[in-house]
Amino acid sequence: MKKIAFALLLAPFLTVAQTMSPELLWELGRVSLDAISPDGKTAIYGVTRYNLDENKGTRTVYSIPTKGGEPKVFLQENGSAYGVQYIKEGTKIAYTANGGLKIANADGSNAMQIGDIEGGHDFKVFDLEKDMILVLYSKAVKMMKNTKDLYPNLDKAEAMVIDNLMYRHWNYWNDESFEHLHYAIIDLADGNKIMANKDIMPDANWDVPVPPFDGSEDYTLSPDGKTIVYVAKPKFGLEFAESTNTDLYAYNLETEQTVNLTEGMMGYDENPSFSPDGKLLAFTSMERDGYESDANLLWIMNME
Repeated sequence: MKKIAFALLLAPFLTVAQTMSPELLWELGRVSLDAISPDGKTAIYGVTRYNLDENKGTRTVYSIPTKGGEPKVFLQENGSAYGVQYIKEGTKIAYTANGGLKIANADGSNAMQIGDIEGGHDFKVFDLEKDMILVLYSKAVKMMKNTKDLYPNLDKAEAMVIDNLMYRHWNYWNDESFEHLHYAIIDLADGNKIMANKDIMPDANWDVPVPPFDGSEDYTLSPDGKTIVYVAKPKFGLEFAESTNTDLYAYNLETEQTVNLTEGMMGYDENPSFSPDGKLLAFTSMERDGYESDANLLWIMNME
């Protein structure tokens, strides 16, 4: 479907022979799929278009029948909305907009923002019993002193003290904060009230999701709603920079205990996904530490 949508966007430019240029390339909309409705009848997708003068992109979310038809604007948001997820058997949706999580009816109406988890990102929503949902998300937590903490008399100085790797990862600087995995339990029947909100790795000097490319595919919830499984590389500094050994960790919501599920597997362990009955856990893994582009193998773990 992505290829078809991209071809449709490209078609107007092919009617007259033109030389491809950066400007022409940026006029094309970038298409990405968000979700398929539980009944399989509707696809939700977004098109991001870029304004070179303003140096920013705006994503519009559309719905379209999976059997074909006219697309319609699905979400009325000023700015960018993304990450649409169907919840509660397709009667509601959750999505990210304006830096926060929103819950709406299945047709996109009556959207309400969850205000007490502002600053979170990479939201992933799971159904619990009755009208309850559990939201997994990542949020920056300050764990170390920065330059202004170390030298308060130099409060106007814009500088970083760097004495170790990893100080920069691709397009961003490492600083005093780390992305921690949180969960929130929300009661949809009580005005989207937050019943619990917790950082499950409060002492960690490492990130979840694992930088630089990972996102919400790094964590999931067991079907019985009792166990969070997430990807982490619990290393810091030079050790983090030199290693590609991530592991899968299981956090028990009742006992608040965490165990390493893939200890001894030395490469990237990623993309955990439970079977519908929760008895099996599928994930991908590379075999060797230190190799970023090793072969990815598919593994199945018996959770019992």
